[in-house]
Amino acid sequence: MFGITRKLRIAITGTLALALPGLALAQPADHPAPAHRARFMAVADANHDGVVDKAERKAMRLMRKQRLLKKFDLNGNGKLEAPERAEAIRVKIDRMVARLDVDGSGGISYDEASVRPRSLLVRQFQLIDANGDGTLSVRELATSRAVKLHKGKRRGKGKRQGRLQPV
Repeated sequence: MFGITRKLRIAITGTLALALPGLALAQPADHPAPAHRARFMAVADANHDGVVDKAERKAMRLMRKQRLLKKFDLNGNGKLEAPERAEAIRVKIDRMVARLDVDGSGGISYDEASVRPRSLLVRQFQLIDANGDGTLSVRELATSRAVKLHKGKRRGKGKRQGRLQPV
């Protein structure tokens, strides 16, 4: 009889251990959306339906490109040349270091970068840290490809899977 109750207790404990995390995640969030999300939706959601659709995302990308060109296109040709792009990336890196560098060391440690745990900076921290000192310097960030001027996938013509794709 003791063997049956022990097995039953183990089964119930296992079931609860598997079910409780799922139940906790299934609960509705009773906190409001963060302020940055509300600001983003106010700008991006043009038709105010609560969803940012494909056309609205395209409009946001166009606005971001226009902001970059207005700020960094010094010769006014409508594109960012190599020196202009380098300056834009340098400004972005400086802003990132100023935002994340809490201790004022001039670099970003893993603890400081893990404020945003799903970011590319955290996922590729060891690859970016070329000298292995545990701190990302401005130079290491500039030489890595982790800092981009835009988010998203680059789509275009080129080699894919070792062969040219038909156009």
